[in-house]
Amino acid sequence: MSTLDVKSSREFKDLVDSLDLPEKLIVLNLAHVEFVDSTGLGVIFLLCKKATESDVNVHAAAVMDQVMAVFRLVQMPKVLDIFDTVDEALEAE
Repeated sequence: MSTLDVKSSREFKDLVDSLDLPEKLIVLNLAHVEFVDSTGLGVIFLLCKKATESDVNVHAAAVMDQVMAVFRLVQMPKVLDIFDTVDEALEAE
């Protein structure tokens, strides 16, 4: 299991900053992420903003219950679509 927090978010942000966006869809597979803090949420919001500016959808998949509770608290479902599995997220383009 892993976390998306102040320690790991720097690497994720660097990845987001250097990302060449695909044409239609980014799927975040969060199956192994058991904790997200405000820094991690900020990077996800940054990714969503960057994607939206390029007309690219962002979906989250396989979100654990404790992460989903945080997502609901910050109204993440209004920012990106959330799916039970990666396959469902990919099919939902």
